[in-house]
Amino acid sequence: MKNIKLIMAIILVSTIVLGSLVGCTKNNEINNDAQVFLEETETSEILNESFDENLDDILNETLDETPENVARVKNPTNNPPKLQVGEEIRVKVGMLDGVPVMSMLGAMQNTKQLNRIDVEFEIIKSLEEISEGLMNKDFDAMILPTELAAELYEMGADYKLAATTVWGTDYLLSIDNINSVSELTGRKIYLFDQERTQEKLLQYLLSNKGLNPQKDIENIYLDDEAEIETILDEKQKNIALMDEPLLSSILLNNSNIKVVFDFKDEWEKLSETGRGYPQYSLMISGELIGDNPRITDAIVGMTDRSIVWINENPRKAGRATEDLSVGLQRDIVINAIERSNMRFVPAIEAKYDIELYLRALNHKLPDNKFYFIR
Repeated sequence: MKNIKLIMAIILVSTIVLGSLVGCTKNNEINNDAQVFLEETETSEILNESFDENLDDILNETLDETPENVARVKNPTNNPPKLQVGEEIRVKVGMLDGVPVMSMLGAMQNTKQLNRIDVEFEIIKSLEEISEGLMNKDFDAMILPTELAAELYEMGADYKLAATTVWGTDYLLSIDNINSVSELTGRKIYLFDQERTQEKLLQYLLSNKGLNPQKDIENIYLDDEAEIETILDEKQKNIALMDEPLLSSILLNNSNIKVVFDFKDEWEKLSETGRGYPQYSLMISGELIGDNPRITDAIVGMTDRSIVWINENPRKAGRATEDLSVGLQRDIVINAIERSNMRFVPAIEAKYDIELYLRALNHKLPDNKFYFIR
């Protein structure tokens, strides 16, 4: 009898111990499953849905199914970084004032929905501020002139070109009727001296049309945008080089002024590329690309869908302009969209266009590390 009791006691204790071990194993499996989920869930899934008509409902379903507060963690070793629960992701995106800002209206309108990624947008007013910001690594991403991006890369800026987003916003305006390039001979063209890329591109296009830009035309540089309309309104057959969205502002204020030379159309005739010239591009921090490819993909996806949204929803983009107080007027944005030629083209597809463009500007071609290509 004592032996039976002893055996039963042993069985009972063994059962309890075994149950505890099984319970621990299951808890470990659950924890491991959660960690695998975090590691395998792509941050870019947040942005897989296009911006639809109800902006406030964007991405809610996807966000509800994913863990909250996933963070970018600095990687002090060479080990692949992991996303950790309990911290916030913070990225800073800069945009040159003008069409680059327009291209990100959809993203800015929906920042509040991206509660897994806290995105700060900053509008940059000058090329000098962009240069300083990138050289100081103040931004995780930036939309800026493609030529400037190549220059800063050569100077050591740790950024890579992920995509080209704007394909030509430059035009010549006049109250005069100009039916051919030859009619530009002997004319004055007013432009802003800070827009050095515009001038080089104009010289390239005109020289390929048989003109000598140094002899056949006279460039006059302006300091203030307010001077443009006055100069064109004097009816002296002057011509101004202007880009969007300022161009739409001028056309809306004076119906006598018209576009007489479209840089994008002329570029396409010469290059036969069919999609304009790569004027503005998205650059992403090399540190971010290395530390967190998932967040990099999220920024790329956000930019792509933002451009799709503004092209498909011009009137909503106009309203968003006022809601966000980005310094652009509703009617101007609505009228500028078509001539702004916003289109997201990944670096791997845009590389040929970019090299063709930089050659036309007599710019040294960057090496392949300049491009962010998966």
